[in-house]
Amino acid sequence: MIHAGRYAEVALRTDGTLAKGAAVTVFHAGSAVPAELYVDRQRSAAADNPVTADPITGLLAFWAEPGVYDLVGDRVVVFAAPVVLDPADVPALDQTGTVPARQLPVGTLADTIAAGNDPRLADAEQSSRKGAPGGYAPLDANGHVPLGYLPLGTGSGTVPAGDDPRIVEAEQTARRGHASGYAPLDAAALLPAANLPAMPILPRQLMFYGHSVFHRIAGAVESAGFRADRLVQALCGLPDSRVTNRAADDALLLAEGDSAGGYPQVLQAEPKTVRGAPYIGRDGTAVLCWGIYDLGALGPSTHVRDAFIHALRAVISRHRAATVREHTDSTVALTGGSEITTISYNSGGGYWSWASTGSSFTITLPADFPGGTVTIGLIGAAGTTGGTISWSGTASTGTSGTTSTSAIMPAGGAHGHIAVRIPGLVAADAGKTIVGTITAVDAGGDVGLDYWQAEAPMPPLTVVCGIPRLRDASAYAAFPTSVTDSDVFAWNTAIQGLCAEFVNGVVYADVDAVVGKAPGLYAADGINLNELGARACATAIIAGAAGAGRVLSPFQLTTDWS
Repeated sequence: MIHAGRYAEVALRTDGTLAKGAAVTVFHAGSAVPAELYVDRQRSAAADNPVTADPITGLLAFWAEPGVYDLVGDRVVVFAAPVVLDPADVPALDQTGTVPARQLPVGTLADTIAAGNDPRLADAEQSSRKGAPGGYAPLDANGHVPLGYLPLGTGSGTVPAGDDPRIVEAEQTARRGHASGYAPLDAAALLPAANLPAMPILPRQLMFYGHSVFHRIAGAVESAGFRADRLVQALCGLPDSRVTNRAADDALLLAEGDSAGGYPQVLQAEPKTVRGAPYIGRDGTAVLCWGIYDLGALGPSTHVRDAFIHALRAVISRHRAATVREHTDSTVALTGGSEITTISYNSGGGYWSWASTGSSFTITLPADFPGGTVTIGLIGAAGTTGGTISWSGTASTGTSGTTSTSAIMPAGGAHGHIAVRIPGLVAADAGKTIVGTITAVDAGGDVGLDYWQAEAPMPPLTVVCGIPRLRDASAYAAFPTSVTDSDVFAWNTAIQGLCAEFVNGVVYADVDAVVGKAPGLYAADGINLNELGARACATAIIAGAAGAGRVLSPFQLTTDWS
């Protein structure tokens, strides 16, 4: 039996004071998995984890499997703390470097070993099993197995003779370049590129949008360098000049305001360049992280979840846009209606509003339009104060059906946003039209056109973070609405479905799977992540980005910064 090892050291807080009475969780090093502790060296029973430091001396002591552990508590962080073997499990060596005979269980039983002068050792194998079935083959004078003991033949379970023609380049014909085989060498005796593993290509420019996980660190150290965004930046090896962070504490995606951290900030901050061919994406890789505060503040209803997905679609689409045309652009012809001036829930300095039916807008695709996806941005009404748009025009798609802007958000709430994506347009659609006609308006409501945009044929990468479940019920209780783990699962499923709408360049980072409700990854409130939680979040983001880098063009990770 291997005994448990003992750890006993004075626990210090990050400010150098004794961590008297502190609760410290013991994790397997480099992971979020709590270690199994024991009450004594014999492992007679499991001990509690976290461990409480002595309230007088600050001594932190526990028994555990010999190995390396991370210790995390309130302002206590110790990485790679060793727990060594019990001395009884390490035999002493004599001056020759061998275990003394007195420490060996010498005897004749099954659980003992024979002494060096035991007569049973003398030619025991040779006399009983040499050359016998189930035994072993003797060696000849050259140390080889004699031919008579080899099963020569051509069938299964046999070996070919030395003059067997199958031996000549047998490996080359059967396994060369195949799975579990081997790679051939080229004329320069080097491995061909096709036989080398595809290395991940990491982003070379980063943009962060979202809530506190990219803006605040809550834990023992409380240093910005431990935030998830800073860890991702470090892993990508990027200087500050290559990173833009527009996250805000406790931000809701569905919050109005051009600096509140939600969808309006993306629409206002992302470049709204009017450009023609070539249709090139901008600003590198975007990392998006919203959801838990939308759930907590607005509730988990299907209504709110659908509004969240509408807004997230608009954010992703804007990051992928190569050209953005506001409602005032020359490619947009308007009839009726009037302009509403605002920057709180839209893209530019305002949007065009219709309070009655019969009017329309016509979008004429530019002469150099290469085909692909066009997105039309509409104002989403709070409650039944919107209307209906009927589509027509001469373009090959996107010219039929209707879109309702009514009750995108619950009544009395903020405005929402609708991004109507029209994929599958072709180069022959250049110069053709997409027409929206106002065919219904709610009483006291209006229909608002914000912009249209064309996606880059090779859009920059977007990494969309899933929502990590909170630590426990008490953490959810801090919200004014009733939220559970099941609600988080439902929203994450919807987010993954949205990511799948995009043919390329959008990946889902499964933060919840990495965090996994491990108590040691949360700050005291059970909502925010601590340093280890931020590390888990960064791990999920890098895994998503690196996986995309293996299959995407590197230009989707590194695009125009200006």
